[in-house]
Amino acid sequence: MTHWDDVFVAATGPESVRDSMTRDDIDLVVHAWCGGRRRPGRTAERRARATALQIFRPADSGLAALHVAARYLSASDELRAALVTGEPAAVPAHPFSGRAAEGGEAGAVVARGAGTARILSTVFLGAPPDEALFRADLPWREPSPARHRSGPLSLPRRRRGTPPPDRGDVSLLEGPERKAVVQALDEAGGTLSDVARIVRSADQLAALAALLRREPDDEAPLVVLAGAGSGPDFGCAVLKPV
Repeated sequence: MTHWDDVFVAATGPESVRDSMTRDDIDLVVHAWCGGRRRPGRTAERRARATALQIFRPADSGLAALHVAARYLSASDELRAALVTGEPAAVPAHPFSGRAAEGGEAGAVVARGAGTARILSTVFLGAPPDEALFRADLPWREPSPARHRSGPLSLPRRRRGTPPPDRGDVSLLEGPERKAVVQALDEAGGTLSDVARIVRSADQLAALAALLRREPDDEAPLVVLAGAGSGPDFGCAVLKPV
């Protein structure tokens, strides 16, 4: 479990990817790939000054990339901001969760000190996201298929039996996924009753942009990203709009 004290999502949406090209404070670029379509000229490859990484996890690459960015920025006070980018998922997202725009990347700028939402905590059960990190200045390759303790990963099978929640209903959380969410909320100082939305999707970066643009009204303050990594691995990130 990891608690973050001073890490924020400063901007979201495709515009955050475009605007980052004119910024001089981006120290890291993390591209979250979950097996979807590939396009040439990725942002990570066009930013020669920044450290560039790619992360491959089937259904939680977005929140895993946020975790990597938060940990990187927390390593030194001299590091200022990181850009997280993503592409459309290989499998359909839940209707609520949002999709990356056609012809453009979903993205978020993670920064120290201020932003639209604070990243409170991240939790990963099973293999840590570090094992899915690759250098982006090397040729882009699809990792070889692997067998896991629970057998080959089947995203369609994993999705069956879990209807898309209207507001990320916590009653639909089961087993290790629920455990990861509860641990992350505990680390953030919250409980399940404090959660406004739970996003369980491969397109979490696109969903995050939509969620943070919503008016909070009287909803509970916390937003949770949750999903399966590979095989029996589960991850969760807790954010609080500010």
